[in-house]
Amino acid sequence: MVLAGGGADNGDEQNPAPKTENGTKLSLTDIKDIVLIISSLVTIFIAFTSLQKWQLELKGKVLYDYARVFLINLYTIRDTFKYIRNAFIGVNEFDPNYKMSPGKKDTKAEIENMKYVLDNRIKILNESLKDINELLAEGGALLGKDFRAICNKSEVTKVLLTESLALKVHSFN
Repeated sequence: MVLAGGGADNGDEQNPAPKTENGTKLSLTDIKDIVLIISSLVTIFIAFTSLQKWQLELKGKVLYDYARVFLINLYTIRDTFKYIRNAFIGVNEFDPNYKMSPGKKDTKAEIENMKYVLDNRIKILNESLKDINELLAEGGALLGKDFRAICNKSEVTKVLLTESLALKVHSFN
């Protein structure tokens, strides 16, 4: 179409496209590509930070579960020590072959019966100590040098390991 001024109308004067520094015009697809690049970069940043937070959450959950299991086993050992030191002996703890005779005392049979009772009580403690020793190894793998430093300072660990060695050395069997 020819205007009154004699020039051709190609639409450049009515809707001029933005120009870059070197003078070239940006088209709508160029603007769309820039917006897509920026949104992709923002998405990558959000995904990266979310992944880091998720990793911290997972590590915290693993450490929490480990600490929970460790404390449960520690309390089990404490209760087992109380059970072993308890003076009350139930009839169900006696050796099934032990015959109680009210009139006469058989010291050797009583000693063997007490040995049987204590052996059974100590077996429970040995199982608990085995579990806690496995947890100590797992804690070393999870926490590394920090855990070893804590264990070296901890009296609980020293007592547990000392008791474990004492039970192995002074076993009734």
